Amino acid sequence: MMGRDMIRTRMFVCLSLLLACIALGFIPVSSADDQERNAYSIKNAFREAVVDAARSTVRVLCDDRRSSLGVIVEADGYVLTKASELNGDVSCQMLGRATMPARIIGVDEQWDLALLKVDAENLPAIQWSESDAPPVGSWLATPGLDALPIAIGVVSVGPRKIDRRMPALGIVLEDSDQGPRVNRVLDDSGAAKAGVKAGDVVVELDDQAVADRDSLIEAIRQRSPGDKVRLKVRRGEETLNVEAILGELNNMVHGNREDFQNTLGGQLSERRAGFPLALQHDTVLTPSQCGGPIVDIEGHVVGLNIARASRVGSYAIPSSVIKPLLKEMKSGRLVNTTPTD
Repeated sequence: MMGRDMIRTRMFVCLSLLLACIALGFIPVSSADDQERNAYSIKNAFREAVVDAARSTVRVLCDDRRSSLGVIVEADGYVLTKASELNGDVSCQMLGRATMPARIIGVDEQWDLALLKVDAENLPAIQWSESDAPPVGSWLATPGLDALPIAIGVVSVGPRKIDRRMPALGIVLEDSDQGPRVNRVLDDSGAAKAGVKAGDVVVELDDQAVADRDSLIEAIRQRSPGDKVRLKVRRGEETLNVEAILGELNNMVHGNREDFQNTLGGQLSERRAGFPLALQHDTVLTPSQCGGPIVDIEGHVVGLNIARASRVGSYAIPSSVIKPLLKEMKSGRLVNTTPTD
């Protein structure tokens, strides 16, 4: 295999020549075919950089559908992936091996990570980078299960906290003798779609009694946009059980123009905020392409892709953060016990 210095030199030369030719018009990009050929040429320059990480990359399936990517973190069958994409019977597809069923060992909801276990041995475990996160402007590549990366990008913002998106049910509440009463239901909100009406009194949220307006609001704030909640409401003499999907408070207040513009570039990850630390890069990923490793131009595994966040932005959790989490997740102490339907 080529030495790291030779790989880096080759990639710099290929990328520089290719981008210069495009800029000078020697390689036109006016048609879809041209763009596809150029994309292949650029990705091919990263072939050597992703070769090692690709051996440790897996495709995670839920009910036999592509859910996310994952990465082998220990040779005896431990796989790390994005937690919020897991829904159904989980299995892992690995390079050169049959698809194997997997079970969830631990979940860290704060980082949206899940540790899976498959019954296998002598797997090629990933080697995390020991260096600091790459600086802004650095090239990055996302390995898949093939020789070429599935996508490439550039670091756009260094590691920073990604604030969580505030959830909202879409109702205006007031206190009453019976409990928090719905004064108004916002159009096109989760509450409206669930059939909640003005005058309803909310008595339970996820099987927990709510006494007043403030306690219901606080309980909602502990969740995230996209979460499904179960409500028990009293409507006159009738008691109803409904399920609603939480929306985002900012969109309800200011409209969803920003989210609409972001989704023009493709589907976004449902969980795409609330990370204590993440590196931002401009790689265009689909939600099912998150959960796997990301490497720098020298092939160092600098993090794990955790979310497609906007039209031109994706997030990766730095390697320095991931390694200390694995021991706790393997112990099972962070297993998610929240009931799911």
